[in-house]
Order: sequence, then structure tokens, then C-alpha cells
Amino acid sequence: MRNLLRNIGHFWISRFGSPIRDEETGELLGRALVVVWRGKIHLIGFSGSMVLKPVFCVQDRVRYWRQTIGFTRPQEPDFPSKYPE
Repeated sequence: MRNLLRNIGHFWISRFGSPIRDEETGELLGRALVVVWRGKIHLIGFSGSMVLKPVFCVQDRVRYWRQTIGFTRPQEPDFPSKYPE
């Protein structure tokens, strides 16, 4: 029964969920149901297979009371390796 409900929920979210796009490249990362509750962002049923990093979106006008949040993939670390090969 639990698997049936999970499959039904995944079907609806994959069809009607919000598209999650990378803010830097515009690439489609997946779909999810985005719920903001008590100051936290919940992505329910995210269909992508990668980790997302929340970022503030660029705005035309500076508004400190309302920020738009987008998502991007975390970058690879660019610091030198302690143990070179």
C-alpha cells in the first residue's frame, strides 16, 4: 500500500510539480513540489539526482524585505590538494 501511494505521489509531482532550473545556466534540474513553511524550504518529490544549493536570485530593484530564492548545483572545490599525486 505504501509503495502504491508513493508511486501515485511521484506521478502527480512529476507531471504538475514546479520545474527547478539552475539559476546560473538555466538548465532544467528536475521537478518538485516546493513548500515554504516556518522559514524553511521543502522540496517534496524532487526528481533530480543531484544536490541543490539555494541561492538568491538577481532582482531589478533592491528589496530587502522580499528575496527570490533559486537553486543551483554546488561547484567543485577549487583549492589545491594537500596530497598531490
